[in-house]
Parts: sequence; C-alpha cells; structure tokens
Amino acid sequence: MPLVSVIIPNYNHAHCLEARIESVLAQSFSDFEMILLDDASADNSVAIIEKYRSHPKTTQVLLNSINTGSPFAQWQKGLASARGKWIWIAESDDIADPSFLETALGKLDQQPDASFFIPMPYISLQKTTMHLFSIMLCPKTGISKPAGGRQIMPSPV
Repeated sequence: MPLVSVIIPNYNHAHCLEARIESVLAQSFSDFEMILLDDASADNSVAIIEKYRSHPKTTQVLLNSINTGSPFAQWQKGLASARGKWIWIAESDDIADPSFLETALGKLDQQPDASFFIPMPYISLQKTTMHLFSIMLCPKTGISKPAGGRQIMPSPV
C-alpha cells in the first residue's frame, strides 16, 4: 500500500495536464500512487490521461462520460479509490516542485498531531513558478473537518 495517494482531478486542462502529471512523477519521494480523473473534458485531456494509464504509478484512471460540474465530486471519487495514508489533491492546472512530497511529509513527521499540510503559496524567482492549492490530508478524516480536533498546519514548502 502506498503512503501517499495523489489524486489529479481534471477538466479541460489539456494545455497544462501533462506538465502537472510529470511534476508528480518527478517527485523525489516515490512511495505514492497516482489516480487520474477527468470530468468529461471537451479538449484533448483524455488522450493525455490515456498516455499514463499503463504507468507503474497510475493505479486508477476514472473518466466521466457526463460532466458533474463539481470539483468536489471528483475529489470524493478520488478519495474513494485512494489507498494511501495521506492524500494529495494535485489540481491539474498547477505544477509542483520535485521535493514537494518529501518536504510535506517531513513537516507532517515533525507535527504528529497534524491532519493537514497546506503549503503557503510562494513564487520562486529562480524558477518563475507559483505553487498554489496543493493540499494533503488524511483520508480517514474527510475533507471538511480534521478528526479529534487535530491542528491544521500551514507551512511554506
């Protein structure tokens, strides 16, 4: 069982989807599974997702035939398929630094009562990339509330 389940929900982000997937696959931490979802995109997204169907890190490819109109429905679908202790909802229109998972899990190890890791947005002037909305959470706690009053830990990556 992987330590982290990476859920990549997508809708019409073919122009950046491959960069997102490659940024996940380039992580320095490698104990993860990748779950790819598409919410009936009208662009070339499904063809890009299909290129990764047989990748060893891809454990699920979930393609909707009708658009749900809800990113939260996609998150829930991904959570239902996830096997990892930690969940990373990696939105399809973003990229991540190769050390994101390694850094996040290191921060979570330092705070054993934490249920969430929410990195603060930042801009790296050397790489000119912006990292927003990368969220990790424990699937046992759900999306809306941490279990047992555990703290939410914002931290810069």
